[in-house]
Amino acid sequence: MDTTFPLGKPANPAWFTGEVHMASMQEPAELQAANVTFAAGGRTNWHTHQVGQLIVVVAGEGFYQEEGQEPRLIKAGDTAWAGPNVNHWHGATRDAGMVHVVANLKDADGDFADWGARVTDDEYEAAHAAVGK
Repeated sequence: MDTTFPLGKPANPAWFTGEVHMASMQEPAELQAANVTFAAGGRTNWHTHQVGQLIVVVAGEGFYQEEGQEPRLIKAGDTAWAGPNVNHWHGATRDAGMVHVVANLKDADGDFADWGARVTDDEYEAAHAAVGK
């Protein structure tokens, strides 16, 4: 997938499924910011952000889903906001990659995420079905 962002390093496989790369962006002390490139099928685990997370999709298409809510199809130009401590996941569809920029405010200890369980294949397939993919 062609973007102007660097591909970055492979993302931590304990927190992601599939081929995912992350490149940090300029970061003040209070903010963690990165561009994240998901190959088709790549996705995060379920996770929360103590202070919230802004997601801006810059290429491709994927999903954003909060626990207990229906998944949303997100495409280039779309944004999503995960409020403080909202359990959610995001990633590419099975047929297309996705690149998004994330901005995560850090908490008082400098942490920005609490990582949870993997998104199961059943949950991932259900997201496709829910949006007609």
